Amino acid sequence: MIKMASQVFFVIIKSVKNYRKHLDRIDGDILVIPVSPPLMPLGGIASAVDWRLNSIISHTIAEERFNGHSGSLLLIPTNNKINSRFVLLVGFGKNFKNEITKTLKGLKINDLCIVISKQFKKEIKVSAFDANTVKEHDIGEEKLFIFKGVEI
Repeated sequence: MIKMASQVFFVIIKSVKNYRKHLDRIDGDILVIPVSPPLMPLGGIASAVDWRLNSIISHTIAEERFNGHSGSLLLIPTNNKINSRFVLLVGFGKNFKNEITKTLKGLKINDLCIVISKQFKKEIKVSAFDANTVKEHDIGEEKLFIFKGVEI
């Protein structure tokens, strides 16, 4: 049973219009989006990714199958709907980098994108990921970092 109000969908749609144009900047095998509760309504690039993936993220959250607490992970195949094979939502906490690293190892992935919202700018150090190249894009109040050749 989905517990979303129409008002939440309005907020998501409004945000999607602002971020949809940035979806083509995603370039990696996996798009990592750090989150923390409360998760709804989704904002920023996460709302545009959810829109492109037919609302699978918001439905999973509404059905309480993902809560965004520290250590929680949600891995979603994109079926080529964005320029990434997977989207990984990671509940932000002290083991954030370790959770991502374990997932990358398991999937044998060395190229990733990570969206860092203003909420996490102080806590997430981009230098925490050793990579051959790093590109940065401003996306509204978020930054999209593209890491190629990540050392795992």
